[in-house]
Amino acid sequence: RRRVPEGYNSSNKAVEPEVFMLCFSSWKFLSLLCVAVYTPKVLLAEPVFLHSPSATIYFVTDINTTCTTKDAANISWVNVVNNTPLDSSTYGIRQENDTVSRMTLSGMALTTVRGTLVFDKFICRATALSGTKNSSQFGFTHGSVPSFGQRPRNAMLFEGNETNFECSFSLGTPNPLISWTFTSRLTGKQTSVGMVSRNPGGNPLKLKIDRYDAGVYTCQLSNQFRTVKASATLSVNYANQAEIAFIPTSTVALGSKVDAICTIEAVPLAQSADLYRDNEKLQLSPSARLQDSFNTTVFNFSITVDSNSDGNYSCQPGGYSRSEPITLTVIEATLVDKSLPRLCWKLSSNGISVIHNSTLSCSTEGRDGCTDASFPKTSYVAVSNGSEMYCVILLNLVPGIAYKCEVFASNDVFKRIPTGRFDDIRTPSGGKCFGNRK
Repeated sequence: RRRVPEGYNSSNKAVEPEVFMLCFSSWKFLSLLCVAVYTPKVLLAEPVFLHSPSATIYFVTDINTTCTTKDAANISWVNVVNNTPLDSSTYGIRQENDTVSRMTLSGMALTTVRGTLVFDKFICRATALSGTKNSSQFGFTHGSVPSFGQRPRNAMLFEGNETNFECSFSLGTPNPLISWTFTSRLTGKQTSVGMVSRNPGGNPLKLKIDRYDAGVYTCQLSNQFRTVKASATLSVNYANQAEIAFIPTSTVALGSKVDAICTIEAVPLAQSADLYRDNEKLQLSPSARLQDSFNTTVFNFSITVDSNSDGNYSCQPGGYSRSEPITLTVIEATLVDKSLPRLCWKLSSNGISVIHNSTLSCSTEGRDGCTDASFPKTSYVAVSNGSEMYCVILLNLVPGIAYKCEVFASNDVFKRIPTGRFDDIRTPSGGKCFGNRK
């Protein structure tokens, strides 16, 4: 019989039958009696390694590694070269429990045995009642933290160009893993980019540049001892076509004010801009501000409209191409007949589309001889006679009154654009006052 030792893991056994015969003979009766007897036989399985050190154990300042068996066993560490078990105290070996043995070395203890560890080969040997099992061979070698050979460098490129960010290591045992991350300048989000490699020749990141590639690129070298990083910034130069617009409208009256707004999205930011009318540069200095998008600059040119203001306007931000031109239309109202109560005026412009109608709005306060008389603001819709002349009949005129009238124009594009003022339309003196006034 073989008895399982006390405290032994009972899972490490196999049971198979053992049969033997007991026979009894009788000469008196010339007979033989045999009895079959069944007894169990316990067979212990050989030790099995769940974990043993990898073929090469790298170390820098300390060693901490284990051998682990499936079931209970006595585990020793053996130098294969001379088939000698390692001294537990010298090599920092400790059996932690029935299945785990750990080697822990650092400082002077590691320095003492460093030569033997580096040049020899080793195994873990598990010994149990069922037999002995050796792990695969392994060795120790000096490791090192990663160090850069090539680092990525800052770059400023135009949209559409191609570039490589270089990154390689000069030191690092085992070979460090080279990986890349990108932090977007536009969104601030970080993502992994490119390939992951341990190639000693490096792991360059190849890019075909567009404006969304602007940001910070970080190369990371990583092995079991340390992770080191190096970053570079990519600035992308680009420019959208400059645009110009008139605020509040591109159809204006003589004497009014209008803003020419020049907008450009570009990197680097536009620092200045010029305004052109019919390809002639105007001597106007704009105010500038950044729009919500931090790459967009808005230049504001303030224009006081005179008889020379109509024409084709364009703007050109400094260092960038000129915008497409747009037309500023100036409408001017000219009084041609004020034989009251009839009032007629003409509208002129630089080729504007048909004006559908024109409106006159007149008002006054006070009059000669009737100091408290008033004339409420009244609007008249004028009718064109086909030659850009518009006429109205003013109703309920009061004698001796100076009327102030404002002319408006409109069509499908613009609504009620002020086009001029007639400030001194005076009725003849005399006549009667209303009520008890003359």
